[in-house]
Amino acid sequence: MRDTSLIAYCNTYASGSAQHKRFKVYNYIVDHPNCTRQDIADNTDIPINVVTPRVKELIDSKMILESGKVGNHYKLVAHMAVVA
Repeated sequence: MRDTSLIAYCNTYASGSAQHKRFKVYNYIVDHPNCTRQDIADNTDIPINVVTPRVKELIDSKMILESGKVGNHYKLVAHMAVVA
C-alpha cells in the first residue's frame, strides 16, 4: 500500500467517515436485496472505490453475504434476509 493510500485510509477511519459509509451501504443492501456493488455506488453517490472496502468489511463481519452472480457482478444480501 502506498504511503498516500495509507494516510487516506487512516484519515477516513479517524474521521468516522468509513463507519458512516459502511452504515449507508448496509442499509442500502437491506432495502435492496440482491443488489451489486455497482448498484450501491450508482444509487448512493458513494464512489465504487469506497463501496468495495465497506462491502468487504460487512462480509468479513458476517453482516452480509454474496448471494449469487449477475454477469460479472456479485449480488449482495443482508445476512438476516438469508436466514429468514
